Amino acid sequence: MRGNFGLPTQLGDLRSAGMLADGGFGSTNEIVRGTQESQACEPGDFADSKLAELLRELAYELHDGPVQILTAAVMDLELAVAPPFSPDRCQEKVRSALGKVRSALKDLRQFIHDLESGEFAWASAEDWKTAVARVAEFAESAGIRCEVVFHQPLPDLPPTVAWRSLRMIQEAVSNVVRHSGTDRAQISVTRVGDTLFFCVRDWGKGVAAGDVLQEGTGLRSMRYRANSLGGWLLIEGAPGKGTRVFWTIPLHPNNLAG
Repeated sequence: MRGNFGLPTQLGDLRSAGMLADGGFGSTNEIVRGTQESQACEPGDFADSKLAELLRELAYELHDGPVQILTAAVMDLELAVAPPFSPDRCQEKVRSALGKVRSALKDLRQFIHDLESGEFAWASAEDWKTAVARVAEFAESAGIRCEVVFHQPLPDLPPTVAWRSLRMIQEAVSNVVRHSGTDRAQISVTRVGDTLFFCVRDWGKGVAAGDVLQEGTGLRSMRYRANSLGGWLLIEGAPGKGTRVFWTIPLHPNNLAG
């Protein structure tokens, strides 16, 4: 099964970086690849198009951040009261849900502060790596062992690159938690030349031949974020062998300028 939105040219780089090894997939079903095409608008529509772009950015930001965290909190609460009832499990899951709600509130407050100040500050690559580790902890709280691998040292990332790439990792990992049925996942990041390669993979149920992913808000947001930074998105899976989500972000001057 294939859906094609434009062929990426760096697949050889992915293989050389060790991120496109077979890994048990064999002949995979490619679900979606490429970037979202931009749409032209008339000069008189420029203001409206800029407003629409801002609203879309806000929608994706809320969806990929606090909404995902709150969804996980609801899953915890559902498990807390699921039969057969266990007081110990109920207490554990309520504590977990409470922690996620607090995390979502912190995320929202930070987002509101950033909007008000107009600054999305990141101090260093180490800060970004710490944020990625927290995403892995989110998966761990759902019973999924999640490994984080950085194949090479990362440069300090400008705010736009750091924030959008982190949100894509959050969305991909949230999909693993909600849909894969796996107990194992991996987040990997590598740099090949002037391009950053990201991969989130799981060892879950995968995608059966002939299945088509519905392009909901999550997939649209990932394509939008990759496209906005000049990268591309590739998702592939095989029945019973899991799913892999790849995307790239080039470190060209526009991105490095933040």
